[in-house]
Amino acid sequence: MESPTKSKRHSLTVSQSESSPVRSASPSSLNDPPSESRALDESPSRVSPSDSPVRLMDRLRRFAASPQTSEPNSLSNSPNNSFHRKSPASMGASPVRSSSSRKTPVRFQIEANDIVLHEIIGQGGSATVYRGTVHNAMSVAVKVYQVLDKDSRDLVEKEISLVKSFNHINVLGLIDACELSSRNEYYFMMELCPETLRQLLNKRHEMSVFLTITEVKEYLVQIINGLKYLHELQDPVIHGDLKSQNVFAISFRDTEVPLLKIADFGESIGLSAKKRPNIGTIEFRAPEVFAPKSDDSIEYGTEIDIWSLGMTLYELLTLRIPFRSGSYQKTSLTDKIVKGARPLGLESLGNLSIFRTLFENLTEFDKTKRPSAKMAIQQLRDIKDTE
Repeated sequence: MESPTKSKRHSLTVSQSESSPVRSASPSSLNDPPSESRALDESPSRVSPSDSPVRLMDRLRRFAASPQTSEPNSLSNSPNNSFHRKSPASMGASPVRSSSSRKTPVRFQIEANDIVLHEIIGQGGSATVYRGTVHNAMSVAVKVYQVLDKDSRDLVEKEISLVKSFNHINVLGLIDACELSSRNEYYFMMELCPETLRQLLNKRHEMSVFLTITEVKEYLVQIINGLKYLHELQDPVIHGDLKSQNVFAISFRDTEVPLLKIADFGESIGLSAKKRPNIGTIEFRAPEVFAPKSDDSIEYGTEIDIWSLGMTLYELLTLRIPFRSGSYQKTSLTDKIVKGARPLGLESLGNLSIFRTLFENLTEFDKTKRPSAKMAIQQLRDIKDTE
C-alpha cells in the first residue's frame, strides 16, 4: 500500500480567555453546571464527559508532541474490518480554516491522516457518523457530510462557523473539521457519545417503565441549560431542530441520570441571520416556522426552540414521539400545528401530571408568551417532587 500523501496541518482557533469555563458534570443540579475541580489525565485515550472541545484539543496536541510507540492504524492494518476507510490525507484532505478575531488565540493542530474511521454509529439524511480514532489512541465521533453542490457546502460551512467555539457541558462540541475535496466530503470530529436520548427512552418504553418526577427534572434541566447557553451567546444561536434524537446521553456507573448534550446543528442559525421557513422536524416544529413555500420570507427567534423543548418534554413524560399516537397525516398535521394543536396523551400521566402546566407554557401558540430558557429553569425549579 502506498504511503499516504502528507496532508496540510489544520487548526481550529479557540480563545481560552474568552470561552466559557470547563465544568464538571452535575446532572442533578437545577443551575448551570458547577466549576471544574478535576485535573486532566495526560492520556487522551479516555474522554471524560466534562471535557470541552478546548480540553480535548489540548490533550491531543500534547499527546501528538509526545513520543509514539506505534503508527496510526490504516486500512492495511485492519483488512477484516469492512468499515475502515482510507485516511483523509490520502484522499486529498484540505483544512477547514477558522477565522477568528478573538485575542490571544490558542491554535490546536491535528494531522488529517491521523483520523481513522471504524464502524458506522449513526446515519441521517445528510451525513453518516462513524466511530473514529485519532493518533490510534483517542476515540471520537466523525460526522461525514456529502457536499454535492454549493448549497450543501454553504450549509456545512455555516454549521462549522456556528459550533466551532461552543464550550458547554450540555452542548456537543466540535473538536476539528476538514474537507476531503477528492470525495466531496466534510469530516466533523466531535466528542463520542454512546447513545441518543431517543434510544434511551425507547428502552424505557420497551420495558414499560416511565421516568420518575426526579428523572424528568434532571433530564430536562440539562437540555434547558444547553439551550440557555446557545440563546445567551453574544450572537445567539437558534438550534432549529431540538428533539430527543438530537440529544446525546452519556451514562455513568455511579449515577442514575446520564449526562445530556444537545447536538446536530445542521438546521441551526444565528439570531441575526436571515430565517429559513420549515426547518426542523415537523412534529417538533413551532407554528410560526411553517410557510407555504420554502423561499417565503419569515421571522422567528429563540421561541421556536422553546416550543421544541415542550415537545421534548412530551417525549420525557410519555416516552413517545409527539403526534405519532393518532392517525395524523403529514398534511393534516401541518394544518393542526399551525392552528395550535397539541399532541394527545397527556390526559392520564399520573403523578407526572405536575409537568403539564410547564408543557403548556412551553408550547404557547402565542410565541411572545413562551418563557425564555432562563425562565423555564425557574418554572422547573418551582415544580415540587411528590414521590
